[in-house]
Amino acid sequence: MSGAGCQAPDDRVPCANGSPMELETHLFIANRLSYIGEAQLQSILDNAAELGRMLAGLIGKLKAQRESPDTWHLTPDTCSAGG
Repeated sequence: MSGAGCQAPDDRVPCANGSPMELETHLFIANRLSYIGEAQLQSILDNAAELGRMLAGLIGKLKAQRESPDTWHLTPDTCSAGG
């Protein structure tokens, strides 16, 4: 079951990192069973790799935020349309 080990709300993003890896496995199986061709496989794998890099960046930012108690947060009082 996907995400079965993720129970605490703080675990959602790190557990999401496993999703691209799981997707990759399913894609290789789909390719071996001739559901998708090599070109489709490579295109989707390239997109999944980019998503993985983006997710790694997000996880790094969230970890840094969690470790820094003085992190500035946007609130309605600190953000306005007029700048």
